Amino acid sequence: MDQVKKNRSEERNRKSGTISAVWSRLKSFASICGYFSTGWITLDVNLDLREQSSDRDERSPRIFAQFGRNDVMLLDCPFPKLMQMTKRKHHRNTSGGAMLRNATACVMLAVALLLGGYTSAQAQAMNYTYSATAGTYSEISGGTVHATGTGIEGFDASAPIGFTFNFGGVNYTSVNVNGFGYLTFGGGTGYTTDPFNAVSWYGLNGAVSAWGNYITGTPTGELRTQVLGNSPNRTFVAQWRNVTRTSQGSSNDVYNFQIRLSEGSNRIDIVYGNMTVTAAVGAQVGVRFNGEDPVNIMSHPYMNAGWDKPHYTRSFVPSRAIENWAAPTGQTYSLIRRVAPGSNNDAAIINVENVGSYFNANTSQEIKVRVKNFGTNNLDSVTLNWTINGTAKTPVKYYPQPALAPGAEATITVGFHTFGPASFNRIRVWTAAPNGGTDVVPGNDSYEGFLAPRVAGTLNISQASGNPGIFNTIFTAVRHIVVSGVSGNTTFNIYDGTYDEQVILPRIDDNGTGARITFQSAPNNMPVLTHARTNYTSWNYGPFEASYSHFIMEGARNITINGLMFEQPAATPYGSFIYAEQDYNYSGNNVSGIQITNNTFEGLADLNQSYNNTDWAVTVFSYETGSNVIDNNSFVNYAYGPYLYAWGLPNNSVSNNTITDCSQGIQWYGNGVVAGNVISSSPSVTYFRGGYIQGENLTVEGNQVSGLQTSGTVEGIYVYSTSGTATLTNNMVAVGSSSGNVYGIVADASNGNVNLYHNTVNVTGTTGANSAALMAYTQVNNTPSRVRLINNILHNFGTGANGGYAIRINDFGSGSINATTSNPLAVSDFNNLMTTGVNVVNWDGVNVPRNTVGNPLTTWRASSLRDQNSASVAVTFVGGSDLHLLNIQQPLWGTTQTLNMVPTDIDGELRVKPYMGADEVRPTIRIVQQPESRYACLGESFTFVTIADVTPGATVTYQWQKDGNDLIGQTNAILSISNVGYNASGVYTCKVLASDGTTETELVSDEATLIVVRNTEITVQPASQPVGLGQTVNLEVQAEAVGSPSDFVAGFQWKKRR
Repeated sequence: MDQVKKNRSEERNRKSGTISAVWSRLKSFASICGYFSTGWITLDVNLDLREQSSDRDERSPRIFAQFGRNDVMLLDCPFPKLMQMTKRKHHRNTSGGAMLRNATACVMLAVALLLGGYTSAQAQAMNYTYSATAGTYSEISGGTVHATGTGIEGFDASAPIGFTFNFGGVNYTSVNVNGFGYLTFGGGTGYTTDPFNAVSWYGLNGAVSAWGNYITGTPTGELRTQVLGNSPNRTFVAQWRNVTRTSQGSSNDVYNFQIRLSEGSNRIDIVYGNMTVTAAVGAQVGVRFNGEDPVNIMSHPYMNAGWDKPHYTRSFVPSRAIENWAAPTGQTYSLIRRVAPGSNNDAAIINVENVGSYFNANTSQEIKVRVKNFGTNNLDSVTLNWTINGTAKTPVKYYPQPALAPGAEATITVGFHTFGPASFNRIRVWTAAPNGGTDVVPGNDSYEGFLAPRVAGTLNISQASGNPGIFNTIFTAVRHIVVSGVSGNTTFNIYDGTYDEQVILPRIDDNGTGARITFQSAPNNMPVLTHARTNYTSWNYGPFEASYSHFIMEGARNITINGLMFEQPAATPYGSFIYAEQDYNYSGNNVSGIQITNNTFEGLADLNQSYNNTDWAVTVFSYETGSNVIDNNSFVNYAYGPYLYAWGLPNNSVSNNTITDCSQGIQWYGNGVVAGNVISSSPSVTYFRGGYIQGENLTVEGNQVSGLQTSGTVEGIYVYSTSGTATLTNNMVAVGSSSGNVYGIVADASNGNVNLYHNTVNVTGTTGANSAALMAYTQVNNTPSRVRLINNILHNFGTGANGGYAIRINDFGSGSINATTSNPLAVSDFNNLMTTGVNVVNWDGVNVPRNTVGNPLTTWRASSLRDQNSASVAVTFVGGSDLHLLNIQQPLWGTTQTLNMVPTDIDGELRVKPYMGADEVRPTIRIVQQPESRYACLGESFTFVTIADVTPGATVTYQWQKDGNDLIGQTNAILSISNVGYNASGVYTCKVLASDGTTETELVSDEATLIVVRNTEITVQPASQPVGLGQTVNLEVQAEAVGSPSDFVAGFQWKKRR
């Protein structure tokens, strides 16, 4: 019995020793735990070796972990295999740093089982720490040149690394090099500019991106790889030299950067050389492993103090660079594999939670920071230092309970601070002495960002002011409200100066108030905004990359730009002054409530320079309800005027703008009003379109378009009704060309209705016979999509045989048009259809002649059953682009059925007849010579004269009056009075009447006063007198006389005979 007890005791001791050995070795590799989607997992466990059944190998125990009341088996394998596994792990970590503080064990395999089969390959990101340091950029010149110049764009090929490199837990001897600024492991991506998403798209193991975006080479650009150094310390270098934004030649940017892979340490370094950035650009910077969010080293001009102070994030948001704000030469971002003991103590500040939040001034703010343990040791303690605007605050000694495991994060309050009104503050927080020792990666210790309380009211921007409360650039003003948000309407007054900068305005937080933010000229100031834009470039990360634009609104809402001068530099004959579009790639913010008013946009005189069809002076894309207004602006010498896309949204307006010397005036998609714009072409362009207006339920009224070209195709106003009804009223369109087709109004009613009331079109020049005052596109089988024409003047006065049509109709339908069942003209009457050509209408390819005998519209009326009350007469306009009627023309009298819809003409004058066309002409009178007051001597004869200028074609009559009473028979312009007597004295006026036959206009002349007096008579003559030398003599005369009607006292003038 004693021997049995002894044997059992020895067996228990043997097993106990084995357990101790296993436990010791488990602890030694506990730091090499798996990271899963939830972060580092630590478990407090009790290990237990339980008796096995007799049919199991006594050397194959199971290890259990106790979670509360539940036992879960963690491991079931023979001890020799377990010992071998722990031995291998132990050899990889011999520093002694495997002691787990707070009796915490991290069991990789167990957690993998418990969390449903996650593997360490899905948790590689947290096996890395990151660092931002100021390094050195050393350009390579050997190795292999893979691509040069524009061949860099889209290049993607495998390149040998030269040694074994471990990435994402997998060893590689080659890597794919992509011309778009990144490397990929596990395969290529081809022409893909989005490396982080490409990892999952193509099933790759991961990507390292230094400048992931559309990239091409300059003429001196090259993509090169080279392996430096000797084993076991070699470095693979991929270098992008002198590359730029796609497309080549469209950007002034020049980028130089490298990605370096280090042998042994498996370290990744992204190093920047000279980075010349002239306009906003985005790029992905960092690393992504398959199945994980990226490790994104992000920089943002509104949130970061500089590219040397990036913000760590796991999001897909790109870094941003702007002019004068890019990575400095030598800037290095490192991704370092965490291997003990080299990574034992590594604590980082990855966020200040207040940055990006909004608060009011003079309220105490709790400052919270996010700490991450990038080390391989548990983090027991760390010191948190912080400053605001350089002023040191009380440090915080942080003792996490329990200890912060490797890869874990925690939010800590470091203190409180109250921020004053309109203040802009820089906060810096950094770690020190993790676990009382040295931080092995100081490059990730600190975080800097900006904090500011909400603002409202009036703020000022002035280059000349040194007042800290005044912004000296528009950028700093925008940065402020991006950081602070607004609590109410906020206005920036901009003072005189030339502001040469690109402005990017994102959605500003308004705390739900709907506050409007206004940028305007200060009273009695006219600041100039300019920027050397680039040609059209591809952009990958949202509209802020629109380097061809000056003032960019990215998902902005309720913004007003008022009373500013925008000037285009002579060296950049392309691009946009203002560009607004939704930030659809990331935030989903839509543009709405944009008001661009009372500004001047001045381009270059030579419109034949390189312009793109995207180079609209102002572009607004809106997908959200809210009125967008482009009103009362002046566009001068710019190829294209305003462009507004507001599909399906009401209350939009492009009105009362003057667009001078352009190629295309207005481009519009959506609902709303286009009214009161004055648009003229530049004679030097070979194509002109005054406006392209497409949408539902459109109103186009009171616009004046002049496109009198020396050559090329001309379209005055093009309206496309996609559904509903587009209504055009009171528009004047004067177009002409020496070559090419010319169309005054193009009405596309193939999907909707188009109503044209009281429009005037005049086509002139040696245009082709296919030109037309009205070009209509219809689809008769798409009932009721048709055109209504009432009270229009469609006047085609092409020279000689070049006179085209008054109306030309093309039908898109599958059937054929006819006068009864398939007539594309729902109504057409009381129009003036005039042409100097042979044919007045082209009816879907069939010419309808203008009759030379009888009524010119006889054939047209019979074939179409339309225009029974219309005319076909030549119209006398004021001249040139001015289509106001010069004469009274009774054949142009229209119908009153449109009066309720169009009660006034283009000048706002009340319609009476009404006239066809945009101008309501009525008899007018202008008195050019008024009768004059005078004296008349008794018996004298004289005349009063009134001369009036009246509207040509009107009849004029005169009626003289004395003291308000008509003088019988005195109905001429001259009133003659003979042998005047005293009773003729009085006040004379002339009433002028002008008539067009039914309407009279009356105007009364100025009053002329007549005073009849006796003839002047001298009643006392001066008498001759002798006088001595030096003596005084008086001569006297007396007379009966009166002065002038305004001064009855007579005057005297003495004379001496010589």
